[in-house]
Amino acid sequence: MEAVGRFESGGKNREIAAALRVSERSVELWRRQRRERGEAGVRSKHRPDPDQLTRSGRHLTFKFSSNGA
Repeated sequence: MEAVGRFESGGKNREIAAALRVSERSVELWRRQRRERGEAGVRSKHRPDPDQLTRSGRHLTFKFSSNGA
C-alpha cells in the first residue's frame, strides 16, 4: 500500500491524504491499524465485484422499465 511507504518516510497525515486523495481521518485510521496489526491491518479488506454491480444495474433498469417509469 502506498500509504505505508509514506508513513515510513515520515509523511504527515495531511500530506498523505492530499497525495492519495482521501480524508485525513482515513490516514489516521490506517496508521492506527498498522500500529496495532502490522501491515496486514492496512491491506484492502474488500474489492467490489464489477459483475455484481453490472447485474444490479441491469436489474434496476428492468425494474424501472417494467413499472412504466
